[in-house]
Amino acid sequence: MKLRVSLITVSLSLISCALCAGQGGSADGKPLVLDASVSSDTQMKFGAASSITAGRKWSTDIYGNVSGNLRSFDRNGDGYMDTAEMLDISLGNSWLYMSDGGTRIRFGVDALQNGRRGGQYGYDPEAYMEMMTSHDYRNPVPWGTDMLRRSAGGFVSSEIPLKDDGSRMIRADVRYSYNDMDMLAGSTRYLAGRHSSRAGVSYMTEIGSHHTVAAGLEGRYDVYDEDFLRVLPMTEQGGDGPGRTGLLDAGVFGEYVFRYGDRLTADVRLGGHWYSGADDAGTGFRISPDVSLRYSPDERLVISVCGRRRLEYADPLMDNMGVFYTGKTFMGDWLSHTLEDAWTYGGDVTVYLPFGASSDTYLSLGYSRTQFAQQMVVDYEYGNTGTNATQIWFYSLDGRRSYTDTFIMDFKVQPVERFTVDAHFRYTDARIEYRGADYPVERPLTGRFKGTVDLQYETGSRKWMFGLTASLYGPSRVYRFMEDDTDENGNLLYRNGRTPVYSVLDCRIARRFRLVEIYLAGENLTDFRQKNVILGSVRDEDGTVSARQPSFDASAVWGPLLGVRIYAGVKFSLDKPDKRR
Repeated sequence: MKLRVSLITVSLSLISCALCAGQGGSADGKPLVLDASVSSDTQMKFGAASSITAGRKWSTDIYGNVSGNLRSFDRNGDGYMDTAEMLDISLGNSWLYMSDGGTRIRFGVDALQNGRRGGQYGYDPEAYMEMMTSHDYRNPVPWGTDMLRRSAGGFVSSEIPLKDDGSRMIRADVRYSYNDMDMLAGSTRYLAGRHSSRAGVSYMTEIGSHHTVAAGLEGRYDVYDEDFLRVLPMTEQGGDGPGRTGLLDAGVFGEYVFRYGDRLTADVRLGGHWYSGADDAGTGFRISPDVSLRYSPDERLVISVCGRRRLEYADPLMDNMGVFYTGKTFMGDWLSHTLEDAWTYGGDVTVYLPFGASSDTYLSLGYSRTQFAQQMVVDYEYGNTGTNATQIWFYSLDGRRSYTDTFIMDFKVQPVERFTVDAHFRYTDARIEYRGADYPVERPLTGRFKGTVDLQYETGSRKWMFGLTASLYGPSRVYRFMEDDTDENGNLLYRNGRTPVYSVLDCRIARRFRLVEIYLAGENLTDFRQKNVILGSVRDEDGTVSARQPSFDASAVWGPLLGVRIYAGVKFSLDKPDKRR
């Protein structure tokens, strides 16, 4: 099998159809929207979207996007690209049919392809694999990554009313997608494909003006094809050829909704599913409750609480791509699709305040907690002593503790007309109990807080728009093997084992014409960049960190890698014709 996957080969002929709900372009109901931009780092984007009505019953949305960069940069001079060379292409088309009797049928297809090449310039997967298998390091070959990701699929969903007023209805939904990834990183090869099929049917009826009851069947079946090979200086992992895993999730559900005007809404959903996984621990019957309550005693106060259980199979390698960007040995069950079990509960209070130039001035305070009963853990610290990290462990939580507490505050106001202030603050306490630990520790590289203030102003004619966003990022705990890292002057980078607090400033100016909008924007105007992204104790003769060592790690990213970034673009929007004329 040829290992080289070049971005040059990425073409429209490789695109097949895939549904990616919530992705793609949006025409906002307009017949045609075109958007093109170019940035100072040579990244270019072009998007086209169209929303068309064909008669009284049919409508369709079509979109296409392409983005890529002409070149990559190594501004910090460490011998590795700051960002990958990339090319992304996506296409999609969906249709909606609405009959005179109220039947609604949606169907569509979607295509997505991403190509990424990073690491050192001149990376050749075949040459690097040959060097590692022969253990001939006299003429080192550049290390890099080469990834090609594709998805393909489609969907059909329908709503069939059994009464003219829509108080009784049957819903059905069928979806299929295929996701394929060829990942080459140094002398690691991971070729993965996933067939995912989903189907569901339900019956809904309204009882009086306050009660709604629904019940149905739903299921999902995923098939994974995975081929893994990892060649390191002292060991070789995988190489057993392609393996196939089937994961089943099928069951029934019932739902009850109580509504009392705009003051009270209570929603209770109970599902019972049979799970058939790759191991005995992931097989069996599970109950999944989902409860939410919204209460508004008056128009200025809204109180919401919720709680739910979520069960989902883990995808340890696809969900943790950073492990490929290291020289560490994989330990444990890195191909095991553990059935993760998470309980989430929380609530928020929103108060609408009687000041400002608009009626939607509000302050919202919220809290949520997610606690795992079972989880796939990717552990960079277990089995590693001090700063000498040579292993990454994959294992199930199995009774240890893992949870995340999140506190959120949102505030929005218009001090004067057309000037909007949005403020958001999030505090996160994410902890996990690793193997060998007596208590949960902070999850590495997870920021403790983030604060954002967004200012937007439009002129009276709405021809000009000005935006400014300031963000403050809190510290996070670094891995133990990073605690002694120093800068070029020998100063510790992570005092007390934490990343520094840093700020980012973004701005945007737009000029609107009748059909065209021209915009200019800047990102990371504070020019903050993470130092020492490439970790490792051994260097090659040219001074770059050698990837042929267990301590090599290019995955410990916690901050911006690029400095100031400027981009400009133009957007064309064609409005629907006014039929009244």
